[in-house]
This record gives sequence, structure tokens and C-alpha cells, in this order.
Amino acid sequence: MAMVSGLVDVHHHVVPDVYRAAIKAATDGTIGGIPQPAWSEQAMLDRIESLGVERAVVSISAPALEPVDDGERPALARACNDAIADLAKRNPGTIGGFAVLPMPDVAASVAEVRRALGELKLDGVAVLTNYGGRYLGDPLFAPLLEELDRHGAVVHVHPNLPPPLAGAQLALPAPVLEFTFDTTRMVAEMILAETLQRYPGLTLVLSHLGGTLPWVAWRLSMLDDFPSAKGGPREPVRDQLRRCYYDVALSADPAALRLAAELVGTDRLLYGSDFPFAPTGFIDRNRTNVHEPLASATSDNAERLFGAFSM
Repeated sequence: MAMVSGLVDVHHHVVPDVYRAAIKAATDGTIGGIPQPAWSEQAMLDRIESLGVERAVVSISAPALEPVDDGERPALARACNDAIADLAKRNPGTIGGFAVLPMPDVAASVAEVRRALGELKLDGVAVLTNYGGRYLGDPLFAPLLEELDRHGAVVHVHPNLPPPLAGAQLALPAPVLEFTFDTTRMVAEMILAETLQRYPGLTLVLSHLGGTLPWVAWRLSMLDDFPSAKGGPREPVRDQLRRCYYDVALSADPAALRLAAELVGTDRLLYGSDFPFAPTGFIDRNRTNVHEPLASATSDNAERLFGAFSM
């Protein structure tokens, strides 16, 4: 495959030993029926090279820290973020990191944002679309959004299992399709609540092309006719969608890419691999579809967001 110098992978997961052990103790070790994959630093670096990636901003995937007991989450978040920061220090210019937060504990998460972005100098934070059925724009999470807004933070949003799924009897592992729907739900709720206008310093990076947003944006645009909470007209849905960035992890179908580019512009698209959770062959095919000039555009967009990695 043709490689592009400077490609930045913003959807690249790590599974530190401390995290793997905590999730195994708290759950059956899976997310939606998909087990935590094998991971090592060398395997990560080899995969980055094989994909033609120059830099990766790594993160903890779903279920993040949600399954862990409340009292254990803050310490686990610190341990995971220390591990990510150490990984970045040992691979300067190649690895950056999104901090994991002890959500849904808002106060502890605000404290960890300050530590991770201030002391550890990580490149942003990673959050889930919902916690216990409460979506990211819920008023409960306002103090966290306010803190992230003050930092001008880049926030990678990864889907979580939607709450109704607990009682569903599905043969297909939930992350294959349900994750895309949950990202869509979260953004739709934010648009309805005008969340993004309240936090203009916040930069959201949405996983998997924003779920189904490229396909349902026209349907959501009926919200343009709803009254604004402030009175007067609302910011158009399309303009709100352009406030966000969209990674192409597992979603680089040519038709989907064309639709997303028409909706938000190529200046809002970022490369993502979803390593090591996705099947190897599918990651390769997804990468092949991110060809010139789109690959160069995603690199330029990442440079605008992150600049040079701080580690």
C-alpha cells in the first residue's frame, strides 16, 4: 500500500497490564462479547510501522474504567495515565496519549484532567459516549465539560454499549454495530441541548466517522426548526457537526468517506486504525482505502490539532 509520511493515528488503543488485570477482576474480560486483545509495546510499534503511521495518540478503549468499583477508579486512572505518559516518554515523537478518566466520578475526573494535561502533559483525554445510560452532554457531567473547555482540550469520544443492550439477545457482538449507534445518540443529544455552543473551547474527535451521523444528518436537521433555549434560531445542525472531528477507524468505505467529506469537509477527518481490537485484515483494508489526497489531509488536520507531540 502507498504510505504517506506523517500519518497520525488518533484511534489506537493500548492495554497496560494494570488495566488488563483490573478489567479481568471486575468483568469477564470482554466488552460486548469481544475479549481484551493481546497487546505489547513492540507489537504496537511494529503495527504503526506496517500501517505507514508516523505518530499515534493512544488511548484506553471501552469499557474504560466504568466496570471497576467506584473507590478504585481514581487510582487506576492515575496508574493507566502514568503508563501512557511513560510510553510516550520512551517513544518521543512517535507516541502521544489521551488520558483515561475515573468516570462517572465527575470530581475525581476533573482532578485527573488537571494532572494529566498539566503534570503529565498528555495530548488530550478519552471519554465514552455514555456512562450508566447518561450521555456525555448530561448536566451531571457539566463540571467536567467546563474543565475541558478551560483547557481547550482535545477529547476523543469512544462509543460505549447503549443502556438498552443489557436485556437484548443479540448474536452479533455489540461493538460491530451498536457502537456506531451510540456515538450517533450522544451527538444528537448534544445538538438538541446546544452543548457544543456552551463549550467552544472543547474539540471533540468522534470515533468511526461519528457512527451513523453522515447518513442521518439530514434527518437530524429537522432540529433546525426547534427553538433555541436562548430564544431565536438555533445553530444549524450541519454547522454543529462541523465543530467536531471524525476519525475513520473501521469506517473507511469509499462511499462513507465521500458522504462524510460532503457533510463536514475533509478538513475534519482524521486517520484511525482501532488497533488492536479490530481484525488485522480489516485494519489493513481500512487503511488501504485512506489513499491520497485524503491521507495527507488527515495528517494536516492532526498537525493542526496536536502540533508536535509534547513528549
